[in-house]
Amino acid sequence: QRRLFGRLQQQTIDPLAVEEESLGILHDVAARIYEGDAVRAPRIDLARGREFDAVYQVRSRIAAMPAAAHALRPLAAEVGLSPYQLCRAFTRICGETLTAYRSRLRILGSLDAVCAGEDLTTVALACGFASHSHFTWAFRQALGVPPSAVRGAGTMKARRHEGSRRALCCVRP
Repeated sequence: QRRLFGRLQQQTIDPLAVEEESLGILHDVAARIYEGDAVRAPRIDLARGREFDAVYQVRSRIAAMPAAAHALRPLAAEVGLSPYQLCRAFTRICGETLTAYRSRLRILGSLDAVCAGEDLTTVALACGFASHSHFTWAFRQALGVPPSAVRGAGTMKARRHEGSRRALCCVRP
């Protein structure tokens, strides 16, 4: 909760992330309240297939326009799931949240412009970030370095950073 409120105050969070994190908080509260009260019915495998298809459709839609401001309710309604079901299914199937997926696509889409030395504020706004600082924060979270560290590098190489869970680390050639 504190992290969500802090990001709201700093204005480094968008509506999709707010909805997603709020649903996660509600899930945690409900799980604590009802822990052990009911016997869970076995899940039907057909529901998993439907969720997989829904997640694939949502991923495709976000990948087609990562800079767009996607709202959770319309995305969920489009694939016939509740916002809660979509968030849970997306995280379970993809291993990351909707917001993290979209942010990763935005960061990867910005690399050429950043390496070419373009103005970071212009790049940030073109990629769908709310501000230069939001872009810098997301870039550092995803790649381990600020965009200024690779700005004007010309080209980028991607490799696994030793001792880190990050899949990419920017280095100058």
